[in-house]
Amino acid sequence: MCHIQIIPFKEAFAQQTLSLMKSSNDIDHHTDYTLWQASHFDRELFFIALVGNRVVGYIFGRSIDDGVLLWQIAVDKTQQGKGIGKNLVASLINSAKHKNVRAITTTISADNHSSKATIFSAAKACGLSTHKVGMTSDFGGAMKKEIIYELLFD
Repeated sequence: MCHIQIIPFKEAFAQQTLSLMKSSNDIDHHTDYTLWQASHFDRELFFIALVGNRVVGYIFGRSIDDGVLLWQIAVDKTQQGKGIGKNLVASLINSAKHKNVRAITTTISADNHSSKATIFSAAKACGLSTHKVGMTSDFGGAMKKEIIYELLFD
C-alpha cells in the first residue's frame, strides 16, 4: 500500500492540482470564477494529498464572516475509498478550528452521495454536528441546485 501524505498546498503542485480539478465531472471546474477561487484560496485552508510526488486529492476553503466555506474537494478516481477524502476534510476542519470559527459551510448536490458521506464522516469524527440549512439557487437555470450544510463546532 502506498503512503499517503496530507500537506498544505504548495505552488510546486499547482499544475497537478489543476489537472485533477479538471478531470472530475463532479465539481464545478468549467468557469473562470471557480479557477479564480482556486487561485485566491486561504493558504491555511488548502490541502493536497500526495502519493509520492503525485497529487491524488485536494480540498480548499475560504474564510467567510464567522466561518469557513468548504469550496471544493476532489480525490483521484483511482484513489477513492482509501480514506483520503476524510483525511482532507479533517485537515480543513482542524485548520478552521484554530481560526476559532463558528461553522464550516458547504454545498453538495443531492446526487453526490460520496461527498456527503465523506464530509459528514469527517465532521462526526472531529466532533462537529451537521445541519441542512437551505438550498442554493439555480441562477436562472445556469447551475445545478445544491443543498447547503453547516458543520458546527459544538
